[in-house]
Amino acid sequence: MTEQFFRGDYMPHGHCYLWQPHILWTHVVSDLLIATAYFSIPIAIVIFMKKRNDIGYNNVFLLFSLFILFCGITHLFGIWTIWQGVYGYHGMAKAVTALVSMTTAFYLYKLLPELLKVPTISQYEGIKSEYGVSRQENKKLTSLLEGHIQTKWMLDSLPLNFLLANEQGDVVFANEYFKSEFGDINGKLSNYLKANSQEFETIIQSSGKTLALNENASFVGQIKTDKKNQIVEIILTKKEYAGEVQLLITLKDLKEVAALKQQLVESNALFARATSATNDGIWDWNIQTGKQVWSPKLFELIGVPENQEANYETWFNHVHPDFQDIVQNAVDAHLKHKERYEVEYLGRNAQGEYSWFLTRGDSICESHGNPVTMSGALRNIDEQKKAQRLLDERTQFLDALYMGTNHGIWVVEYLDNDFKFTTYNNTALKWAGISQQQILNKRLSEITFFPAEVKQHLHAKYLTCVEQNSPLEYVEHIPFEGDARWFKTSLYPVKKTGDKRNTYLIGSAVDITSEKEAQRQLADSHNFLESLLDSSVCGFYIFNLDTQQNERINKTYTELLGYELDDFANDIDLMEKFHPDDRASMIEHMELITQSTGNEKYFLEYRFRHKNGHWVWCYSVDSVLERDENGKPKRMLGTFVDVSDKNEFLGKLKASNEYLEQFAFIASHDLQEPLRKISAFSESIYQRLQGQFKSDPDSEFELERLQLAAKRLSKMIEDLLKLSRINTNALSLETVSFNTVLTPVLENLELSIFRTKSEIECDNPELLITADAGLFEQVLQNLIANAIKFTKPDNIPEINIRLTEHESSVEIVIEDQGIGLDQSHAKRIFEPFKRLHTREKYEGSGIGLAIVAQIIKVHNAQIRCESIEGTGTQFIINLPREV
Repeated sequence: MTEQFFRGDYMPHGHCYLWQPHILWTHVVSDLLIATAYFSIPIAIVIFMKKRNDIGYNNVFLLFSLFILFCGITHLFGIWTIWQGVYGYHGMAKAVTALVSMTTAFYLYKLLPELLKVPTISQYEGIKSEYGVSRQENKKLTSLLEGHIQTKWMLDSLPLNFLLANEQGDVVFANEYFKSEFGDINGKLSNYLKANSQEFETIIQSSGKTLALNENASFVGQIKTDKKNQIVEIILTKKEYAGEVQLLITLKDLKEVAALKQQLVESNALFARATSATNDGIWDWNIQTGKQVWSPKLFELIGVPENQEANYETWFNHVHPDFQDIVQNAVDAHLKHKERYEVEYLGRNAQGEYSWFLTRGDSICESHGNPVTMSGALRNIDEQKKAQRLLDERTQFLDALYMGTNHGIWVVEYLDNDFKFTTYNNTALKWAGISQQQILNKRLSEITFFPAEVKQHLHAKYLTCVEQNSPLEYVEHIPFEGDARWFKTSLYPVKKTGDKRNTYLIGSAVDITSEKEAQRQLADSHNFLESLLDSSVCGFYIFNLDTQQNERINKTYTELLGYELDDFANDIDLMEKFHPDDRASMIEHMELITQSTGNEKYFLEYRFRHKNGHWVWCYSVDSVLERDENGKPKRMLGTFVDVSDKNEFLGKLKASNEYLEQFAFIASHDLQEPLRKISAFSESIYQRLQGQFKSDPDSEFELERLQLAAKRLSKMIEDLLKLSRINTNALSLETVSFNTVLTPVLENLELSIFRTKSEIECDNPELLITADAGLFEQVLQNLIANAIKFTKPDNIPEINIRLTEHESSVEIVIEDQGIGLDQSHAKRIFEPFKRLHTREKYEGSGIGLAIVAQIIKVHNAQIRCESIEGTGTQFIINLPREV
């Protein structure tokens, strides 16, 4: 039977419609819409039930929801049976729907009496209106009661003595503060209060009747109760409340007023001390009146006298012009938009210099939001600015140093007996030929670009630094991409905050491969220098000025003097090895070196005892090699040569020169004697035969030629004697002005200058020169006389002398506009007896310029001739400042 009930092969309901579409789809669509409505209605009922819990009867709502829901289900089965004959299922759905429907109807009839008691809308509105009126009255009474309670609580809580009296002067209320101070009082107010003046006593006695409504009276008086008798300030106020006149009495303890005043004084003093102790200047600005108040520190900060008026303009004028717009905009923005007022600017300080200042402040606004007063502080932040700038520069410097240095820098973290790389700069990456991704946050054991032996070496060094807890420096040899390089590495242990053991290592390394190569080359150079010094013809020594011992000598030193370095170890006084006659000059020489401040070279010739005992002439050049921290010479470098042969030769040369000089003197003396006789006898013959010269002019000519030749020969002998006597030993040097030397020369040539009308000019004649004045006069006289002599025919000699001062010399130029000469002869003219013109045309001995050249030579000076034939000649002398 059950199978028959739930069979689905019954004739579908569609056959009843003859499968007519218009009938079939009308039923399908209608049932579908009805089912949809039935399904949505329970949802609305449930939502209403949840929102309105105050209504109740939730069971009724649930039953109605189930009833409607099952009705919708039966309509769905109605659609299904059109195509499938499942009438058993359809019947079951209708049965459940019938059960729910009957239950709903039964429950609804059961609740019907209660539902009828629910008031209607109009009834509900009436009750609601009555309840609202009652509630408002209750709320008003409650609020009034609470106000009274709160007012009494406030009066009892205030630290004020407060009394309330009626129009008859009876005290009707005293607050708790009054009771605690003076105790309970009853009766007339005049029984307790007394005024210090008759005027106010009348007010008390009349219970305020003499006061107008809302009028106040304040005076000093006395309150006297059973508990206390005290002088107080009495304030009486007459008010009307609820149609009754009341008298409000406030009593102020004058002790409290005095205490408050003292506290205010102390507070002001404390504030004054605080503002004077701080580096900030305090200001207050009444925006409405423009009046400002400044602390003394603010006057000091901006360099304004305290007696000057404090105002906005005075402060604004101290702001640098470039910052005035910035400062003004900040003030305006704060006053208009309440933006934070804090601005940094450049302003003049107490010294009148521009410094950095920081000003900040805030304003107080009235009820409409308009600022009334503004207060703030001013601080000189120049040092902070400098410190911040220095910090920024150092930060930039450190960043640039880290990224741009040629040192490799890295950081490793010690973790579980391994080391993790947390930082690796560009230089280190470049050396290793890797990117940051290949090493950052990688452990030493994980990286692959280092060979195993290199990783073992690095791990050992890192671990040693961690365990020793001290910096570690070492030199290591590491291959990078097959290129083995040398590095000087430093490791620095760093502890993380809170850790007891070092957790980080900062490493830095510098590539010293080139230094290693340089060391090798330096060693080679050292060996080469050793060989070179030992092969030198000069003796070489390094002398310690503190120990007075030679620290080093070369092989040539030993060859020249016979001593090895060890031979000087036991010498107490090296001075004993110098010749007794040379010790004084050697001591003076050493004093000059020890007192020197520069790198001057000092020269000395002396005799030194050979190890075999004989004396060796030495010529040495010494200079300071090293100084101590105070600049005092510490070591001396010296070289010397053996000049024994030279001195022996010079001795012979000196003897020869003395012999030649003596010979020249004797020869000139012996030659002058016959010449004087020739001159005397020829003059005598010329006088005796003077009367016969008219008939025999040839004799007169021959005698005159004979006298002239004798004079020329005498002059030549004198010049040769002068030339032979010019030598360095004869010099008498002095520093004089050039004019001192030139003046006697012009006096000697006065007649010649007069006859030829010569024009001689000298620039800078007061310039100082160092020379033998007598010899230098001969130089100038010869050169000026030649300039006058070798003048173009019918021309006036023009001679210009120019002096130019140089660092180590004085240049003297003697220029003429004479006949000049071929430049190819410019050197030959300084040789003795070299003449470019015949004696008949230009007389002279031919030795004048040779004398000039010899004098210039003994002054250690130079002379040269520059000339253009037919134009003129320049003689240029370079005379050293020190001869």
